[in-house]
Amino acid sequence: IVQICASSGEPSHKVLLNTEQRKKLSSLLEVAQYLLAHGMFSRLSFCQELCEVQNSLLLEAVWRLHVQNIVSLPELWESHADTQSTVAWLFRDLCLLCEQMEASTQDTDIARTMLSDFVQLFVLRGFQKNSD
Repeated sequence: IVQICASSGEPSHKVLLNTEQRKKLSSLLEVAQYLLAHGMFSRLSFCQELCEVQNSLLLEAVWRLHVQNIVSLPELWESHADTQSTVAWLFRDLCLLCEQMEASTQDTDIARTMLSDFVQLFVLRGFQKNSD
């Protein structure tokens, strides 16, 4: 995933994948889904590995892991020992997502869907914490 995210050759201050990266990630996610279905994939180990390379990941790639049910965003957040760095990374990337939405019309639908999903997760998480 890190190699896919780094393969754009574009500025590092981006959070969306390009078309080629999406194709590669889609193939990788198909393999991950197969491994999950056959009990050959550890979500916990995968989350721990992702946490180590968090700053090298594009937000869209992490979101697609969630959408494709490979690992959920809450699983990723909870598996990271350093909550503060996760919050800082997420805040920075969500701000960049908003900036990229304003600057480009190319991926607006994907960006809107991502933002909607993140807001939904934050609201659900907020209500869960309050009810505990």
